[in-house]
Amino acid sequence: MNFIQRNKLFEIKQLRGNILTLLISVGILMYSAFDRFKFIYVIPELYIICNLFLNARFQNFGLNKNLEKNQIEIFLIYISIAFLSIVPSLGNIYWPIYFRDIIIISSYLILFIFPITFSHKQVIILFFVTCLGFLLDKRGLRLDDIQISVNLFQTSYGENEYNFSTYYGIFLIYFLSQKKYLLSILAIILVLLAGKRTIIFGLIPPLIAFIVFLKFNKSILVALYFLFCSIIAININNILSQFFVLIGIDDIDPSQVLEGRIEPNLFLNKIIHQKSLINYLFGNGAGQADITLSIYRPMQWAEQYPIGTNPHNDFLKIFYDYGIIGIISFAFIFYLLGSKTNAAGKSFLVFTATVMITENPLIYIYYWYVLLMLLFSERIRINPN
Repeated sequence: MNFIQRNKLFEIKQLRGNILTLLISVGILMYSAFDRFKFIYVIPELYIICNLFLNARFQNFGLNKNLEKNQIEIFLIYISIAFLSIVPSLGNIYWPIYFRDIIIISSYLILFIFPITFSHKQVIILFFVTCLGFLLDKRGLRLDDIQISVNLFQTSYGENEYNFSTYYGIFLIYFLSQKKYLLSILAIILVLLAGKRTIIFGLIPPLIAFIVFLKFNKSILVALYFLFCSIIAININNILSQFFVLIGIDDIDPSQVLEGRIEPNLFLNKIIHQKSLINYLFGNGAGQADITLSIYRPMQWAEQYPIGTNPHNDFLKIFYDYGIIGIISFAFIFYLLGSKTNAAGKSFLVFTATVMITENPLIYIYYWYVLLMLLFSERIRINPN
């Protein structure tokens, strides 16, 4: 690639960054202000249309075939395991949910196949956009609902949990890595106001990992941590019970800590072990954990979520939907995502794997927009040009 092509490629990457920052910002604000307005789900289509115009505009510079190889590999890996997952359960697939999951997950995975870069300023802009979204969301500032128990394991935030709050953990790690301490303090305040214990506890591993990655910047550590988290998540009930016995707390049941997540965990694990070996390896089809819980409706789960929902445990969802092959494949996806990032970028992925134990960011498309945007930012990406 000659000098002119390199300059034009950088110009295009900046333009793409500007376009996607605008689309994501508008999507988050509309989603917050208008209670789940669906504009955020059509961002990939709008962005691809913009890229068609960009490619036509710069076609004379021979840059049309310049794509992110890692992102193409990630997309193909996911499509492959999604296809394989229907083989064991072809006659029992609930197709609307199957295609819903594939569309959501594949759309944010393929979104970044075009070379793109985000400036530090754009990251800060997006952060303040999310702050505005926090203020606009009707669940964002219900401080009267916060009830903090003396025992952290029994903290209750009532209805104050803010759905977007998960990505404030990523922003906090980013700002700390950039030594932007005032913005870090603001991110911490938002984490506390949003009322997600998952984020508070989930920040401990990535902050430790950041120190480790400064010395050993190896993407394989991200994949291994992902696999470690998957073992914990799938066996979370037994692990928590043994943990409380170990630290001498006998009066807390694991279900008190996980707020109804234990029952679907036991329920789906029971079904998994009743299935055949091929289901164990390849799963039961994308999205089928969600529909299984909605149809069979374990009593406590049905009372808390009467219209049905997912297990709030992404590793269990991956295990049920895509099998052991799916768990290994997603670990490799995390390896590829971290392979071109610095210590902070790898710490974002450690944070994501941690919260996946008791949350469901896998199908939170807005979480992945923010995560990938930061992974492709100029201060996180290794050799971005």
